[in-house]
Amino acid sequence: MQSHSMANTHRNSTTETELAATLPSVLEAALQGTGWRVASLRRNQRLNHGLIADAVVRLRSGSAQALLVVEVSANPRLGPAREKALLLQYVLAESPGRGVPAVAFVVPRVTPPLANLLRDLDVGYVDLAGACRLQWPGLVVERAGSVSPAAKSPRASALDAAQVLGPRAPRRHRVLRALLSWPGRRWHQTELAEEAGASVFTVHGVVQCLLAEHLADEAGRGPEKVMFVRDPGELLDAWVPFWRGTWRAHQRAARLFYSLLGGQQAVRDGLNAAASRARARVGLTLSAGANCYGPYLRDDTTHAYVLGDMDALVQAADLEPVASGANVVLFPTTEEGLLYLTDHLRQRAGTVGQAVAAPVCPAQLYLDMKAAGGRLAEQADRLREGFLGDGP
Repeated sequence: MQSHSMANTHRNSTTETELAATLPSVLEAALQGTGWRVASLRRNQRLNHGLIADAVVRLRSGSAQALLVVEVSANPRLGPAREKALLLQYVLAESPGRGVPAVAFVVPRVTPPLANLLRDLDVGYVDLAGACRLQWPGLVVERAGSVSPAAKSPRASALDAAQVLGPRAPRRHRVLRALLSWPGRRWHQTELAEEAGASVFTVHGVVQCLLAEHLADEAGRGPEKVMFVRDPGELLDAWVPFWRGTWRAHQRAARLFYSLLGGQQAVRDGLNAAASRARARVGLTLSAGANCYGPYLRDDTTHAYVLGDMDALVQAADLEPVASGANVVLFPTTEEGLLYLTDHLRQRAGTVGQAVAAPVCPAQLYLDMKAAGGRLAEQADRLREGFLGDGP
């Protein structure tokens, strides 16, 4: 489609015009060894509803044929990429008489968050480093690329997205939660380190990664330089696929209990009183956490992270261990960052004082609810709209 935004294209040395010129060679390289080849390539092709594709490619393998609609983007961002992919799929599904073509994005470098997003949307991609994923009936091609040309960029960091968003980065996650709890705020890195309870070194690594992945930006120079998240939703979209593995690990470690107290509010009050006596902290999640911020989803089961002496908490709260039929599910943790909650969010949640049983922050709730799936995942989108904003 030709309605590309040219803002911030200085981030990549490759322009969209230059990238489009490489299409034949890039696609041929991606198809090498598959038996398929590029039979024809037509640029700027009109689709339904007045949309114009950057290219429509006809592929052949013997007598078999396939169509590929290509979207070229020199500076892809997750939100716009999602919108373009869904719009293309909708328009192409209405094309009569020729089946539904595959869709692929051609970009200078496919970042892990973009790759995860496009896989979820069942959309292909090809980049200049040789990374590709193309799929249509009868063929799936997927290759990892060589070292990306962008890796030598002054903004590139030793940390990639998986190292910042992945399961083995709890201290880096603290930085992300702080950023997402103050959407739109501009930070000096020392301020961010203090807020997140992380070292300046850790914050610097996270910031450099977010800048390299185009998830954050900077303003000012020297001592006045600040950073900010460009779009909190994009950062969350990038984090969700990585968090699913962490959530499964929490589920495997979960302990099941039954409480005679009826309803989430009563259980929450009981956990709060018990945690004070047991010197433990409780972070309410899923519906129990979301309902602290407003009416989201009725559920008789309370889920919570527990930091501290779990056995003392269970005894003080008079919880009975069960193998099934639990109405309290506790996740033991040693990571204090999971329970991060700012004063302004604590106030919005109606949590009195420094209660030791409080909801986790909205960003953490969103991750957990999306990973849990079902109706919780649907409610997570409502939570995101109400608390995480649209960025600066």
